[in-house]
Amino acid sequence: MTQIVVKSLGTAAIYIAGGIPKNFINDSVVMSYIFGLNREHDCAIQLKTAVIHDGGLASSTLDEAHPWGKVAKDATHAMAWVEPGVSNKNGALKQLRAQ
Repeated sequence: MTQIVVKSLGTAAIYIAGGIPKNFINDSVVMSYIFGLNREHDCAIQLKTAVIHDGGLASSTLDEAHPWGKVAKDATHAMAWVEPGVSNKNGALKQLRAQ
């Protein structure tokens, strides 16, 4: 995945839930620094149920990804706290538009 990030002019991410898959996607961006590149995601959307109160990786917000260089500070981004497995397309999009 890091090779794809390095060869791309820009990247975006859609996170459904969190935890290890989210960490893998974000680490591919951080690994681009080894190649002397700054490839923060230009756009990010996250659908999740984990709340920020427990402090786990799944609950981390896209705002928390800015200081780590995973999502650009000026990136277009939105989060929706929904159950990804049962949320319908229109319901999730309405929540994202409301932010």
